[in-house]
Amino acid sequence: MNYLARILVVLFVSGISCQGIFWLLDSHLQQYNVHKKERLDEIILGHSSFDILLLGSSKTHTGINPYYIDSITGHSSYNLGIEGGRVNEFKIIWDVYLQHHPKPKMLVLSANLFELDLRRGFFNHTQYFPYLENSIISQGLDAYGHRTDVYKTLPFLRMSDYDDYTRNNALKGMMHQTEIQAGDFQYKGFLSNGENTIREPLALPPKEDARISVGSVDLLKGIIERCQKDSIQVILVYLPEYDHRLQNNTPNAAEVLAVLKEVSDKYKIKFFRHDQLELCKRPDLFANAGHLNREGSVVYSKYLATVIKSELSK
Repeated sequence: MNYLARILVVLFVSGISCQGIFWLLDSHLQQYNVHKKERLDEIILGHSSFDILLLGSSKTHTGINPYYIDSITGHSSYNLGIEGGRVNEFKIIWDVYLQHHPKPKMLVLSANLFELDLRRGFFNHTQYFPYLENSIISQGLDAYGHRTDVYKTLPFLRMSDYDDYTRNNALKGMMHQTEIQAGDFQYKGFLSNGENTIREPLALPPKEDARISVGSVDLLKGIIERCQKDSIQVILVYLPEYDHRLQNNTPNAAEVLAVLKEVSDKYKIKFFRHDQLELCKRPDLFANAGHLNREGSVVYSKYLATVIKSELSK
């Protein structure tokens, strides 16, 4: 066997080995990500009909339970909240959802401090790897430097994007663990957030501005404009936070909130400031400064449902 042939054999065997390792890791990662997989299958591949969609970051994901929205409004809802999501990811999720699903009656769109800050692109882009054949997903990842054409041709190279968090989750899947913690549950895209409560003194990260990234406001406007074009009612909601701690820790919070209010005024849509609710003074309802715990999600979801019901009747 000549030298070139040996090199080709080594490359072929190495490629097959790497692909085998990838398949093993990916299968266990999907076993761990049972919640992500179920909800992304619905969002990207599903065709179910929902009247109310709840779109936002982890504050939406773990803070709004569709069970209470459904039972109080009499309409069917689904939680599209994305862990660590920003407005660029909201736009992708919204566009891909509308590819195959019937149009809803209402979109409840999160409008919080850091959702216009696009510096990090995606919090967890690897969760979209099983869906790269979808053009909206692949183009959205390409825009932030992720090489989807390469990943589709040589799937094992996706492992080069695995960070310690993703690798550890694959190992947890190998040990038959899942992302749904003991005592928690999932329901129509929602994932409950445990029983932890706030204890003072509350630790917060160093103060930091919430950047309004170039193009981020246009992405937000794009979501709203598509809703209005398709006769989908849309409301903006600043979700609860504990005792305004996040705003007090964000020097330019007033600037961001003014931009969000300006957008709502431009499109004549409601902007609800639910950081001003009485429940925001109750440490027993929060897992941390920005996220409701399991009981907090019950209290808030019931309240939000009454708001949605009232807006739908107008």
